[in-house]
Amino acid sequence: MSNQFQIAYSVDNQQLAQEIDNHLSSVGIELDHVVVGHNIDDAPLQQRLKDASLFTFLLISDNFLKNVNCMDRGLFMLQELMHNQRAQCVIIDGIQPIEGTNDYKIVSTQFDRMTHVIKYMNHWQDYYLDLRKEKRNHSEEEEQQFNQYIKVVRSVSAEMSDFLKTLKNNSYWTFEEMTNNGYELFFNSINKAGLHDALKQAIARGEIIKTHPPLPVKKQEPTPQIIRPVVSDIPDKTIVNTLLEKETPLVTAASIIENQTKKEVKTTPQPISQTTTESPVFQKEKTTKELTPSNISKIKTPPTPVKKEA
Repeated sequence: MSNQFQIAYSVDNQQLAQEIDNHLSSVGIELDHVVVGHNIDDAPLQQRLKDASLFTFLLISDNFLKNVNCMDRGLFMLQELMHNQRAQCVIIDGIQPIEGTNDYKIVSTQFDRMTHVIKYMNHWQDYYLDLRKEKRNHSEEEEQQFNQYIKVVRSVSAEMSDFLKTLKNNSYWTFEEMTNNGYELFFNSINKAGLHDALKQAIARGEIIKTHPPLPVKKQEPTPQIIRPVVSDIPDKTIVNTLLEKETPLVTAASIIENQTKKEVKTTPQPISQTTTESPVFQKEKTTKELTPSNISKIKTPPTPVKKEA
């Protein structure tokens, strides 16, 4: 495999991408940068990678997932890249400017739970609605371009859930996994053990600053055997919480008993006819009462009939 690759990312994460480049280029790895900006005139990432011949490392961050030019036809792009094994996704943290300062804060990129997915779906839906409400005084040409932009945003909003599902179902790396032990995972994937040794030696000599400490080793603790119900029979926790949050009347055993009592109070009791057949429950109670020791002496035994002789 060649030592030349592509690295694609949102412009917000250029500093981290350059840090990766500095480390890998020290041992002969060449990275062509595909920087995706936010301008409405910029070409979408899908179009730029469509005919690319180099294997691509996609740095997916919170910024990437909120960049229109990264996500325009993003689902199609991701499916095509994964199907043809033309890319490796690497999940990195995003950054967000701190209001009123020139500083930034780290934003974790998460999509493993439904609440995380909903957060990104809401972001694009809100952005689409804001664009629709925006007052525009553009020329006819600008108006057409803006309307096309709104269509792209609406499409991204509709595909966001499937994009994250596709990303989750494929073998992605985290930034910590990629850089751990001198980019061991990276060099193993491209079958360049010699370059890996060279980079570790450079790190040992202090020529390259380590990006992150080694990943903590998880202790293997014995897991008790538990019989679990079938997963398909368990409702999704998020769905359950969503249903509980809806303003629906809460039906409990107490409310059922209370309603039944009110019905019985309103209902006028009807006299029971002597010919009415008693319930088996009442018959059982009556029999039990008549056979108690205090009443057994009161039971009159009918006289035995005397047979007449012929």
